[in-house]
Amino acid sequence: MNYRSFIKKIEKLCGEKKGYMVLFKDDYSEAALSRIYRVFGVSNVRPLVRVRRDGLEFNIFRTGKIIIKGVDKESDLWSILDDIYRDVD
Repeated sequence: MNYRSFIKKIEKLCGEKKGYMVLFKDDYSEAALSRIYRVFGVSNVRPLVRVRRDGLEFNIFRTGKIIIKGVDKESDLWSILDDIYRDVD
């Protein structure tokens, strides 16, 4: 299954710091988040995990939401997600 079908909604953030919010569908949020935790090497899963990587800030919520700050264009967001989920399809 293509990881893009896991995504329920994407919204551009308002405010000073550019970025996007990615919300996963309830049925797939656990699978989607476990992949992100593995890629980022997160072992202590809490309600909110913050990771800084490659000049970006990832706020990962256990509820199935990710906020990625430092991304200006949606095409860049898709490139980041493609890298994270490279071997899932």
